[in-house]
Amino acid sequence: MLFLSRALLFCPLFLGVGAFMSVNPLRSSTAHYVMLGDVAIADADGPAEVCFAFDYDGTLVEIGGQFSPKDESTMRGLKELGLKVFVITAQSAEYMKESVDPSIFSGIICECNVDMIDPSGKVTPLIDLVSMQVEQEEIEKFIDEMRWSFKVNRKRAGFAVDVRNATALQQKYIVDEVKAMAFEKGMRCAPTAGFIDYMLPEAVQNKALGLKALMKRFPNYKFVTGGDSANTDGPMMEISDSAYFVGGGSFKSAKKISGPAVSMRLLAMLEYLCRNVIE
Repeated sequence: MLFLSRALLFCPLFLGVGAFMSVNPLRSSTAHYVMLGDVAIADADGPAEVCFAFDYDGTLVEIGGQFSPKDESTMRGLKELGLKVFVITAQSAEYMKESVDPSIFSGIICECNVDMIDPSGKVTPLIDLVSMQVEQEEIEKFIDEMRWSFKVNRKRAGFAVDVRNATALQQKYIVDEVKAMAFEKGMRCAPTAGFIDYMLPEAVQNKALGLKALMKRFPNYKFVTGGDSANTDGPMMEISDSAYFVGGGSFKSAKKISGPAVSMRLLAMLEYLCRNVIE
């Protein structure tokens, strides 16, 4: 067994990758534990009451990317150790079911707080909504009239226009159109990583509400979050016990991680250390 006392603390020293980890092996018989930031994750008695809630695109995978078999193994391993591992994403349930195996998580909260996918793949609505089919068709008509081919990801609470390949001018036209529609219908336009989202008002739809649903479900747990957008992930990161921010930006007291690959490297090391401490 690898004995640890202050393992996996956030610091900018780990294999030169900028992940915030440090490992301090001891040979004594004193208590040993694993921590992430200020949150105890596990000790020799087993996992702590900790719930992870991660954004998906841009945090765990590159935007539009997918997990490798190794990444899937890491997430399964954390869950098998007894830790709660959730995703809170702005993506639709349909998109997430096509992108990742739900069974590797404890659950996936979609469109911030609109639907929940359980490990079996069953989708349960979290809030009641009126269909937004008309708005989705309106933006698709606008894109067709402009003779563009940008994909519109349909959602239950709006839509997201994929602008990853758009020029700056094209993005401006799309944002202006979505903003005008949002203003007229009492909705909001929220740019996210690579997309322009048409969403419910923030008071009704935001990731903090998704995280609060988990907090209500697990009242005695500590919560660790990770995200790449101050706009959409910031609200949940702000109310969590520990958080890390992925990519080139920053968010308040959240620790910085350079990209999704480093994020998964951190979680792989976390799973490894927890397994050694617990077993």
